[in-house]
Amino acid sequence: MIKLQSLNGINCGSMLYSHHACSTIVSHISHEMRAEIINYVVQSGAKFSILVDESTAVSNVQSMIVYMRMQFDGEICTYFLGLLEISDATAAGLESTLTSYLNDIGLSNDLMASQFVGFCSDGASCMIGEHRGVATLLKAKFPLLQTFHCVAHRLELAVL
Repeated sequence: MIKLQSLNGINCGSMLYSHHACSTIVSHISHEMRAEIINYVVQSGAKFSILVDESTAVSNVQSMIVYMRMQFDGEICTYFLGLLEISDATAAGLESTLTSYLNDIGLSNDLMASQFVGFCSDGASCMIGEHRGVATLLKAKFPLLQTFHCVAHRLELAVL
């Protein structure tokens, strides 16, 4: 490892060993990368899909992982957007958490109405239920939306 002397009076050598500094740096980089992805979607008018999955940790904390899939420079790319803590695990709560997050990172409802074209999740009725699932609630807001049952989750169900 290269030993750094100092930067504005901060001993950089010890800073590299701090897990707090490392966490801050990673957080900053991820925020900037997410902002670039969202800016590209807004500026280019690119159509995109959202892929989600939910999980409960050993500590009984529920969370939802969110990915964005879109075409970038002629290639289909999948980007990690965030890991959201869930306070309400109902379909309405999950839909509200997801749309609020997407709004917070720069995707307005008007933009999503014309560019949000795909939603993929596991086959749980809470997610893709025909009457009150997250997918149904999202379809009511975003008319171009097509919903999909994740192929990996389907394969898992078939194997089991």
